[in-house]
Amino acid sequence: MKVDILQEGLQITPEVQKVIDRKIEKLEKRLKRYHPETSHLRIHISKNEKKDLYECLLELRVLHKLLAVKKSARDLVEAFDEAYEALIKEFEKYRLKVNKSLRSKKATTRKVFFESLPEHVEDWKSLFNEALKQKIKSLYRIARHELLHYQLTGTLEPGEIIPADVVDEAILRVYERFSREKTQRDIEHELVREVIVVVREFAKDVERTRTHRISIDVSADTLPEPEEVSTLGEEILYFYEPDEALKLEDLIEDPTALTPAQVVESEELQHLLYQHLSELPEDQRTAFTLVNIEGYGLEEASLVLQKPVKEIQKLVEKAEEELSMKLAVDEVPMAIEKVREMYRSIKKIPLEISVEERILRAKILVGEEEGELT
Repeated sequence: MKVDILQEGLQITPEVQKVIDRKIEKLEKRLKRYHPETSHLRIHISKNEKKDLYECLLELRVLHKLLAVKKSARDLVEAFDEAYEALIKEFEKYRLKVNKSLRSKKATTRKVFFESLPEHVEDWKSLFNEALKQKIKSLYRIARHELLHYQLTGTLEPGEIIPADVVDEAILRVYERFSREKTQRDIEHELVREVIVVVREFAKDVERTRTHRISIDVSADTLPEPEEVSTLGEEILYFYEPDEALKLEDLIEDPTALTPAQVVESEELQHLLYQHLSELPEDQRTAFTLVNIEGYGLEEASLVLQKPVKEIQKLVEKAEEELSMKLAVDEVPMAIEKVREMYRSIKKIPLEISVEERILRAKILVGEEEGELT
């Protein structure tokens, strides 16, 4: 990140410079997903002698968007701290607004699925509803698995894309591929496959937006009007600060006695398991997720991923070996069966309340007012 510090009529002391340097370092960590040439912070410090106040103007340009705040105080450090906190607050507000806009664009550009079903294809509608009824919970879980992967690798941040967005889009796409030749099982497999595809497309779209590079050689000599700051277009800006690498022994006293119940109850253990899973090659990770988390058989996973059964088996076995090493305790690999048991427990993690409500609404709409969806 490029940084310019302008001093008007005063000298910055070493103590004040240390404070500024610390804040700059924190900001650089937040922006490290951007190319350095697309981030520019301008610090303008001055003193209003008439009011006996120090004034601090901060202008942050990321890609071709400018955020600016100005604060004043009796103490220079206080003025800078207030300006910095205000800048971060504005950045967060803008980021959340843009993320909401992205989700709206991606998932609601067409009518809601259940309002768009054409009545003249009743057979297809009935078949599709049966397939959806069988797989709807699995669709949300798989969307969650995939989104967590991209969050842990830094491509997405929490909340930037949510499972409901993914599932809605996948359902719409598959439903629109009307075909009298498809069986219910064909539709089920296609729904699962499309959820995976949608997440990856969304992640690539966000990544392309962030890596878009433009010139930052634009004058920022004046504070922009409030309207300009509050309506800053639709670039995706976000903060991502990965946690420090943890090991199993850091989270539990006796890792050899780890139980599935502990995984379900501990977000830190879930994070660790997902972190290790996210480090695998994409094909291994996806095959392992379907087989060992979602409980798909090798044949069903091969139909979803459109790969031979033997290839799926090899991918799963390779993933199990890698995870066994990653979950080693005192350099002793975790037993393969223990690896499977721990990851199977992830399926038991409850879905979010909002997702459960959506599933209930879908159940009623497809004519299943009672009974459990699987």
